[in-house]
Amino acid sequence: MKKLLILLASATLCSAPVFSVVACGNVTAPGGDENLPDANFKLDKNQIDIDTKNPGNIKITNWEILNNRSKPTKFTYSEEGIVQATTGLEGQITISPLANAKKSVVKITAESEKGHKEVITVNVNEIQQEDQFKLDKTSLYLKTSKYEYLTIVNWDSLSEDKKPSEFIFNKEGYASAELDSANKRIKVTANNQAVDDLKLTIKSSSNTSVDVNIKITLAEFDLAQENLVLNVMAGNMTNGLIDSSIAIGDEGFKVTEESVLASFNEINGLNLLLNDLNIEIIEGTGNNGIGAQCIIAAKEGNQNVKGETTLILNQNIDPVKYFVNTNLGEIRLFKGSFNQLDKVLANSKDSISLAAIIFEQVGAKNKQLEYIKNNLVKDLGAPGKELMSKSTVSATTFKINGMPDLKGIFKANSVIEFTQKFVQEDRITIYESLPENKKVNISAQNLVDKSKSGQKNAKTEVYNQLSQEFKSKISLSHFIEFTNIIFNTKDDNGKYLDFKFDVLPGSDILYGHDGAAFQSYISPGFWAGIGTGAGNLAKYEENKKFEERHSKGMGYFDMTAATKGNFYQGHDIIVLNQKPSEAISDKTFKITEELQIDFAMINMLEGQIVTVESDKSDITAELIDKGENNYSIKLNSSKATKNANITIKVNGYKSQSFKVTSTN
Repeated sequence: MKKLLILLASATLCSAPVFSVVACGNVTAPGGDENLPDANFKLDKNQIDIDTKNPGNIKITNWEILNNRSKPTKFTYSEEGIVQATTGLEGQITISPLANAKKSVVKITAESEKGHKEVITVNVNEIQQEDQFKLDKTSLYLKTSKYEYLTIVNWDSLSEDKKPSEFIFNKEGYASAELDSANKRIKVTANNQAVDDLKLTIKSSSNTSVDVNIKITLAEFDLAQENLVLNVMAGNMTNGLIDSSIAIGDEGFKVTEESVLASFNEINGLNLLLNDLNIEIIEGTGNNGIGAQCIIAAKEGNQNVKGETTLILNQNIDPVKYFVNTNLGEIRLFKGSFNQLDKVLANSKDSISLAAIIFEQVGAKNKQLEYIKNNLVKDLGAPGKELMSKSTVSATTFKINGMPDLKGIFKANSVIEFTQKFVQEDRITIYESLPENKKVNISAQNLVDKSKSGQKNAKTEVYNQLSQEFKSKISLSHFIEFTNIIFNTKDDNGKYLDFKFDVLPGSDILYGHDGAAFQSYISPGFWAGIGTGAGNLAKYEENKKFEERHSKGMGYFDMTAATKGNFYQGHDIIVLNQKPSEAISDKTFKITEELQIDFAMINMLEGQIVTVESDKSDITAELIDKGENNYSIKLNSSKATKNANITIKVNGYKSQSFKVTSTN
C-alpha cells in the first residue's frame, strides 16, 4: 500500500508552501508568553533510569508559567554519544538512548537561555535479550465472526528468530491467525463455527513455542440490534488491494462490495463473510461515493447472521475511530538526524521532513488511509496543507489539532494525537543484500496474479536469491508482509518498465520509505523542496548525503507524475527466468532485405506465450513458432530507421530487448 505521504508529496507542488509543522526541540514554542517574568524551571525529578532502547521523560512542573527564555533549551553531557535530551511542547524533557548507548551513568546539565541550570543523573541499563516470546494471554474466548489480538509483550527484547512466525491449529476451518508486526501483536479471527477445544500453537523460527487455548461460541450476529459503527470508509478494493487513483467524490469513483465489507469488519472488530451477506449499494444516493447508502443484510436461512442495516459511506466519519492505532511505536531516523535531533526539531523546514517520516508510520499502522490519498492532494493540495498547518510534532508526539473534513467525509475539527519513539536507523536494506549484478530472476507464471496474496510465490523467489545475512535477519513471512511488486511503472531514466520491487514502510527490521516521502520531504530536490517547504535531512549525514543503500529504490521526482501521486519508487531488479538461451545483440540490416533471427527460449512452462513487439512502425517484427521453444523473428523495414526497440515478451512481460537499425 502506498502510504499517506503521497497526500503531502504531490499536494504542495503547484504553489508556495502555506503549511508548517511546529518544531519542539530547542526552539521557541508557540504559546510561550514573553510578557511573563523570568523564572527558574523546575523538574519533577533529577534522576531517571532508562535502558539502551527506550527513552524516559522528566516533567517540567512549572512549564505553563515559563517564558521561552526560561525554558531549558541547552543540554551538555558528562559523556557524549550515550544519550540525547530534547524539550517538547508537552512540557517535558525526553532523554533518548543513542545507537552506541551502553550501561553507564551520564550527567546532563539542562540550561535555559536565562542561565538557570539543573543537573539530571541518567542511569542507562543494558536491555536483556530474551529467548522466549511472551503473550499477554494464553486463553481466548471468541464469538463466531469476531477477532481479538494477542499482544507480544516482550517484542523489543526478542531477536528476529525468537519472534512468532508460524501458526498451527489442531483443527482446521475454525479460525485463522496472522502476525501484525507493525503493531507487535497477533490477530486471531474466528470463522462461523463453534468449537470448545481449539488449540493454537505459535512458533518462532528457533522452535520456541506458546500454546493458546481457544473457545469459540456460536453467536447469531444481529445486524439490526448490535451497537455498530455505521459510517464507514469504502472505495475500490479488489483482492485486498485498494485503488485510490480516483478521489472519493470525483466522477468515476467506484465502491466494491469487498471494500464495504472489509471496512465494516475492520471498524467494528468483525469477521463477517461475503457469502453470508447481501450487499447492495443504493443507486442515486450520495455524490460519487460521498454519502452513498449501502444496505448490508443476512442471506435468507443463514445461521450466523440475521437482520439488516444501512451504512453511510464516506461521510461524517469519526477520525478518532478511523485512526485506530495512535501508538506509532519506534520510528527510525538516519544516523545524522537522530544524533542531532534537537537541531532537526529546531529547524522549521527539517521538522516538516521529520513529520513526513512520522506520517509514513501513521499509514503503516492505519492501512485504510489509502482510500483518502487523492482527496488530500486535490485542489492544489489544500486539504493536506490544512492538515499540516494544524499539526505539531515533538520528540515524542505528533498531534493533528483539527482534521480537515474533506468536504464532509470526516467530522470537522477532530483532534488526534499520536505517540512515537525515535531510534537510530539500523535496518538492513534489500539493495545491499542483492546478488552482485543487482538482479533477481522470477518466473513469469508467478506474476500473473497481481493481488498481494497472489504475489507470495514471486516474493519467495526474490527472497531466496538474497544474501544469507539478509535471510538470517528477515524471515520469509516478514519479507512478504512488507514488500510489493509494482506493475506498469518507469525506471529512474523515465523508461517504461513492467515491474519494480518495492519495500513498504512500517517494518522495524527491513528498511523502507515511501517514494513520495523521500523525494518530496526527506531528501527533496530544488523544485520539490520549494513546493513542500521541507528541509533536507541528508545535510546531517556524513558527506551531506545518504548512503546508496538508503537512497536506491526511492524513485525520482517528475512534476507531472508527482501531482498525480506517482514517484516511480521501487527497485528495478526483476528479470524473467523465461528468456533466450543466448542474449540477442543489436542488429543492422538494409531495407531491401528481410532479417531473420533464430533463437531458443529456456525455462519455459506449459501454457506460457511468447510474443514480439517493435516500438517503431517503420520496422515490423513477426514471430514464428518453430516448436519445442524454438522461434524466429522476421524483421522488415519500410524506410531507414534508427534504434527501434524489439522486445520479446512472455505472458505480456518483457524477457529481453535489443535494438535494430535499418539502412538504405
